[in-house]
Amino acid sequence: MVTLDAGKEDEEIRSKYGLAALRQARLARVTHEAWDQGVSLMQEDIAAKLLNCGVRTVR
Repeated sequence: MVTLDAGKEDEEIRSKYGLAALRQARLARVTHEAWDQGVSLMQEDIAAKLLNCGVRTVR
């Protein structure tokens, strides 16, 4: 289980740094949480299933 939306923390990142920074923060959080649980996510999984974006965005 990973945290896709961290609520207020995500809102602060988006308002201060923009949407791209929010996407980067979410990507980092999701991959670290998955790794801590022993799961290695593929770019396709992160893009399509978690962040609703293209693989190029995740790369």
